[in-house]
Amino acid sequence: MKHQTLLCAVLTVAFASALAAKEVKLTKAQVPAPVLQTAAKTAPGAAMTGFAREEEKGKTVYEVELREKGTGTDLILSPEGKLLTEEKTLASLADLPAAVRQGFQGSPYGTAKVLKIEKVTNSETPNAATYELTVQQHGKRHELELTADGKLVHHPKGEAEEGEGH
Repeated sequence: MKHQTLLCAVLTVAFASALAAKEVKLTKAQVPAPVLQTAAKTAPGAAMTGFAREEEKGKTVYEVELREKGTGTDLILSPEGKLLTEEKTLASLADLPAAVRQGFQGSPYGTAKVLKIEKVTNSETPNAATYELTVQQHGKRHELELTADGKLVHHPKGEAEEGEGH
């Protein structure tokens, strides 16, 4: 009986791990040609440094990681090569538009240590970029999303409420 229980536990963990592993790392040769062509056109001088295939909302997409002059950009593309999303890493808070910087600084996370900043542009709404910030506050990491006008639209619920100390 102990062996059956142990086997069930091992199989459950293995199955859960397989479900969580939606992203599959690829070599350049495994990426469809239209994906590579769009990536090359989008950032002509950038080096393609990483490739992956993943499922997003039930559809297969490809991610191409680019590096140019020390800056990273991730492109999310359809198998046909349509650019869906561009995530560009920004170096510092100074690179944010003033409204976004002010919105962040006025939020409950305004004094947190900023670990990463990305400008996210979606092909469906190219003029409405959002900004994703990964911050650390009180030993916890938080993923934040702000609109171009500085409104905090996503933050972990229950982790930082109004009145929480900075």
